[in-house]
Amino acid sequence: MPNIGVRELKNQASEIVRHVREEGVQYVVTYRGEPVGVLAPVDNERLEEMTAQIAATEGVAATLKANLQTQTGYAVKLVGQIEASAADLEELRRRAMALAGQFHAGVDDLADEHDRYLAESASS
Repeated sequence: MPNIGVRELKNQASEIVRHVREEGVQYVVTYRGEPVGVLAPVDNERLEEMTAQIAATEGVAATLKANLQTQTGYAVKLVGQIEASAADLEELRRRAMALAGQFHAGVDDLADEHDRYLAESASS
């Protein structure tokens, strides 16, 4: 299968299409030396089959895209809930630490009172 660059294809399109149509020649179309497509004769039966396959593929792609968008939406909601939960937990931690500080101060006072009580009990 001969290669043909896009510039050559543009300049000689009529002649190349005639070769494809009349002689069944197939070309690999290149752009800057890299293959980008194939120019080949069409069998009408095969064309219908390929068109149906492309349509089916496009339908599957549309379904996959819709599913991905839905899943992405769920993920965004979940991340939002996790962030809200983290903020709630941070607030609860902050409150607990504040209460612990107050309780700790009470424990120190209680310990001093307990020591006095023990000292008084021992002396009686």
